Amino acid sequence: MKLNRGVAALLGMLTLVPYVWVALALGYFLPRLMSFGQPGGISSEVYFPLFELVWRVSIGVVIAVAVLATVYLLHLYRSDLVPKEKRGSWAWMLVLFGFVLMPVYWYRYVWGAPAKRAA
Repeated sequence: MKLNRGVAALLGMLTLVPYVWVALALGYFLPRLMSFGQPGGISSEVYFPLFELVWRVSIGVVIAVAVLATVYLLHLYRSDLVPKEKRGSWAWMLVLFGFVLMPVYWYRYVWGAPAKRAA
């Protein structure tokens, strides 16, 4: 499976979406949601729409991570860049560690792929 630089860059940006969402959720949304019911905190008119937004985006990110895992597993088994003896290990690591290991796989085998082909 050969990916050109544009598709590889897009895949890399999509791989970073869960990290951006976790940073936003923990840094911005969670403190506001936790201030509900506190003096000076947000009101119920703000809390429930904000909670619904966080919930829906979180579900979307979970679905995106599942789709990304599928894409990476397909790339893993269709690409000749990953040595055959390492494919099983990478498959297990991608399934078990999910979005934590996806940027590593992307950098080694998707973004670095044209350099390996040229060598």
